[in-house]
Amino acid sequence: MNSYTVELASWIIQDGNYADFQHGETRAFAIGFSGFDLLVPCSPPADRRPTAQPADDGLYEVTGRIVHWAPQWQCLDIGVVAYCDAPPAQGLQQGQWVNGWVGLGVDPFFYAESFSREVDAPPLIHDWVIEEIHVRVAPFIEVAPRTMAPDPTRTRWEAIERTNAWTDQGGLALYRLRCRLLDHPPRWSP
Repeated sequence: MNSYTVELASWIIQDGNYADFQHGETRAFAIGFSGFDLLVPCSPPADRRPTAQPADDGLYEVTGRIVHWAPQWQCLDIGVVAYCDAPPAQGLQQGQWVNGWVGLGVDPFFYAESFSREVDAPPLIHDWVIEEIHVRVAPFIEVAPRTMAPDPTRTRWEAIERTNAWTDQGGLALYRLRCRLLDHPPRWSP
């Protein structure tokens, strides 16, 4: 598999880490994942190939191998190597196969600005072609005093040609980028 759908929050662009994204362009970034604490040990597949199967809600069911282990972050090979910026889960170790559900996202620059500089860090910055961009569209509702969130009962994803992180959804947009991995070796910096 060489295409993945990754999420991108507007604040990542607003912080100056990236310019707005546009359909058809090639961009360089690492992929982070969430859900490391939900992964469980498993036996490797017969062909010893990692997998990432997409689900409708933006998650992936993965079977992969932990390829890097550090005190504050780990890397998992799921067909592409992605990182998680969370402390190690109890009982898991480098080289172990795991499976479970994870979400994928564009590196907010935790890897590019910090983790990539560690001596034994693997190269994770890949070149990607942006094949599709969708923005989450939903009215915001108050979920706690003075706390607003998108209404989950009225959420939809709308195709767009280009992100506009400062104005889409009032500057609080969440995007899903369908990206195709180019066949270039990964590197440590964009």
